[in-house]
Amino acid sequence: MNRLVFLYIFLFSAVSFSVTSNHTHFLNSRGTNLKEVVKAVVRDNLEVLEQVKDESKQSSFSSSGGAGSVYSIGAEDYKEKNRLTVFPDVKMAHRELPGVSDAGDYDASLYFRGGRPYETITMVNGQPVYEAFVFDGKGSLVNPNLIKETKLYTSGIPVCYPDALSGVIDIEEREGDKYQYRMESGQSLSDLQFVVEGPILRGKSSFLISLRRTYYDYLLQAMNQSANRIAPHLENYGQKFFMKLSSEQELFIDFKTYYDFYKIGNKDFNLGQSGEHSSVSRRNFFQTKLSSYWGDKLKTDFIVGMENTTISRDSLVGSDWVSERLRQEPYYIKTDLQYKENKDNLISSGLFYRQERTGKESNNLHLLGNYSYPGIAQAVSSEDYNKAYSLYGAYIQNEQTLVPDKLFLDAGLRYSFITDTALSNSKSFQPRVGLKVINDEGGTLKLSVGKYAQYSPKIVSAEYLDLFPEEAIQYNLGIEHNFGTVAEFSFSLFQKNYNSLISEQINNQGMITGYDNNKSGAATGLELLFKKKKSDGWKAMMAYTNQEAYYIDARGKYPSQHDQKDTFSISSEWDIFKDWSLALDWQYHTGRPYTDITGATSANARIGYLDNLAKLNQSRLPNYSNITLIIQHKKPIWPFDGFAGYSYMGVANILNADNIYGYVWSDDYSVKTSVKMMPMTPLFGVSVKF
Repeated sequence: MNRLVFLYIFLFSAVSFSVTSNHTHFLNSRGTNLKEVVKAVVRDNLEVLEQVKDESKQSSFSSSGGAGSVYSIGAEDYKEKNRLTVFPDVKMAHRELPGVSDAGDYDASLYFRGGRPYETITMVNGQPVYEAFVFDGKGSLVNPNLIKETKLYTSGIPVCYPDALSGVIDIEEREGDKYQYRMESGQSLSDLQFVVEGPILRGKSSFLISLRRTYYDYLLQAMNQSANRIAPHLENYGQKFFMKLSSEQELFIDFKTYYDFYKIGNKDFNLGQSGEHSSVSRRNFFQTKLSSYWGDKLKTDFIVGMENTTISRDSLVGSDWVSERLRQEPYYIKTDLQYKENKDNLISSGLFYRQERTGKESNNLHLLGNYSYPGIAQAVSSEDYNKAYSLYGAYIQNEQTLVPDKLFLDAGLRYSFITDTALSNSKSFQPRVGLKVINDEGGTLKLSVGKYAQYSPKIVSAEYLDLFPEEAIQYNLGIEHNFGTVAEFSFSLFQKNYNSLISEQINNQGMITGYDNNKSGAATGLELLFKKKKSDGWKAMMAYTNQEAYYIDARGKYPSQHDQKDTFSISSEWDIFKDWSLALDWQYHTGRPYTDITGATSANARIGYLDNLAKLNQSRLPNYSNITLIIQHKKPIWPFDGFAGYSYMGVANILNADNIYGYVWSDDYSVKTSVKMMPMTPLFGVSVKF
């Protein structure tokens, strides 16, 4: 199958070269024929006008961004940031923004304003992806090379998005080029990528085919004498089709498949898990969207999608294996309507239905400890089920201009519920409102408040758990100022109050026996962003966040696991010679809380020891610091230097900082060992566009 894919791409690229070459030859050979040249120029100009017209039609129904904290990330931003890492990952661009932090080098999780990773939803072309990871959470699922633009929300989230407590990452991937055939290839330290795109019917329809595959794992395996160790491996294939059915209707079809696996005994890479650990996942996503324009005032979208995911994990604990097999097969239907009465008023509404189908098979779960709270484990040894339930919802939002170009109001309401009678508490109203004021000097004042809710995966296990949705109320006050082509600045204050959070019910042997909604908490802080735009041969960006996040439950008040007091990032790029530049990136944050261990007592039920915990989350990991430096050339290296693209080389963690992800203990808790992150690592890569 893989050979057929490579052969297909090779043949298709050959066709694209042939078409492009023949077109150029035609113009050259007929250069003296003024009539043919004029016809070609007129056609090209008409195509440009058609593209501008289509983009203008789409943007007329776009949201103004509301009054919350929203950041826009473009395709070039992702390309620049992914030269600074071993494995190209979207989190490299996201973690540099205010209010966003990450756990470390071998963890793709992101924390929005002190929230847990699953409180943030990733959308890809409008399709929700709840587990947007590969390698068991160590890398991001989304290919940054395919992204056109991303909107990242940390507050003021529009009600059209799925239920989320802390944030939304809305990723729009690029469509295939409707006018020219193109091929792009790229290589980083870890993987190879190929993209082929072009028109099916010129100006009316297009395709885009992408392939991504790691190669370093084969090199490492060849150098390793042990055949039982497999470095992380990823295969990703995607295809998109765009069809303009008429001047008023567009059809978009998107299909992606992922396969990743690894088998390794490295404690650091496995984030503190000692012994052999392996993970395998197969994921397929399909979505189709029909967009219809009903004149200049009304637009509708009809979306149908599905996912088929299986994830397998096996861990060696002592002499026994802990195994988990997870299955997710949801499908959904969504309709969106946008009515623009005039340029000052946009009304959005929609209905959605999602059928969740999930299953699990597991063995020896009681042997798998809880990394966040050492000494706590599952009370059951196995958990097997196949469940299905239906989620319904509706939303409406109004973006209203109160004073032209000065004062804007947006207000929305979202309602969702689960129909299964065993989950009668699973329903939620989520009202939100925001106000935006703009002055004549480029300054903007934003105020927003809203209620957010999310259904915990804990409601589905061997039996349904009738838990309430987890909820949060967010308050946000922000100031932004745009200094034209020179710089931009923003400052925000936020308060997030949690209630009805899921809490573990733990017996006196440290076993989890159930769950309830008796947990609350809060996150409060300030954010600062300064961006110097490209001028005089250099640009820079600095972001800083100070926050406090904590929980309250039966154990008292304690810091949340993701409470990083200070997060600081700075990045800059300088043009040093013709076509050469130097890029610097520095990531710094204070250590996350963890629960230390002061001793241990024997506990036969745990087949090991129960720890005597220090006060919950009162200890702190060491601070994290990573400086990366690269030099880049605006052309590929030889023999591709005659094509467009770029090449680069550099060093990640150039000071070889001894960053710590966490700690693990020996079986009797007498020896404490640190789990280290990535050491100083060389970087190199090349991208070629044909």
